[in-house]
Amino acid sequence: MKQEQGFLVEGYQFFSREEAKRAERELAKIKALNEKLDEENLQAVKSLYIKALEQQVFETEIGFTYLRNLQMHLIAEGELKPEESPIPIRYSKTAWAEESVRLKEDYNASIEEIQNEMTKKLKKEKEAAQKAREKCRTFMITTGLLILMVIGMFLITLTGKNENILNYKTVITNQYAQWEQELSEREAVIRQKEMELGIE
Repeated sequence: MKQEQGFLVEGYQFFSREEAKRAERELAKIKALNEKLDEENLQAVKSLYIKALEQQVFETEIGFTYLRNLQMHLIAEGELKPEESPIPIRYSKTAWAEESVRLKEDYNASIEEIQNEMTKKLKKEKEAAQKAREKCRTFMITTGLLILMVIGMFLITLTGKNENILNYKTVITNQYAQWEQELSEREAVIRQKEMELGIE
C-alpha cells in the first residue's frame, strides 16, 4: 500500500517500491514457514534459524524481526545462548552514512584522477604542438635560405663571365664578335702595309 512518504508493508514503511516488494516476498516466506514449523520442536526451529542466517534468506526489517522472534524463543527455551549465532545487521544509518562518505571520497578521488590525467595529456599535447611549430619554423627558414641560395646562384650564373648552360649563346656570340673585330683590325693593318709596299 502506497503512503505519502513510502510503501507500507505489515506495519513497516519502506521508501522504495523494490524494497517493499522484497518485504512482501519475505512476509510470504515467513507465513509458509510458520505453517510447516512446529515451534515445540526446538531442534527444527534452531536448524531453521541457523540455516536462514547462513543463507542470508532475509534482508528486510520484516525478515530480521522474524529471525529475532525465533532467536528470543530459542534463548528463552535454553536452546540457544544469547551470544550464539547473532543476527548480522547489514543496514544502519551509521553504515549508510559511512558508506556515503566513502563513496563521495571515492568519487572525488576519481574526478581528481581524471582531471590529473587530462592535465597531463593536455600538457603533452601542448608540448607536441610546440615541437611541431618549432620544426615547421625551422623547415620554413631552411626552405627560405635554400630558395635565396638558388636565386643567388642563378644571378651569379646569368651575370658571370664564365661560360655555362644559361649564358653560352651570349658568350659564344661575344667571342665571335671579338674574333671578327680582331680579324678586321689585322686585315686593316695588312692592307695598310700592302699599300705602303705597293702590293695589290
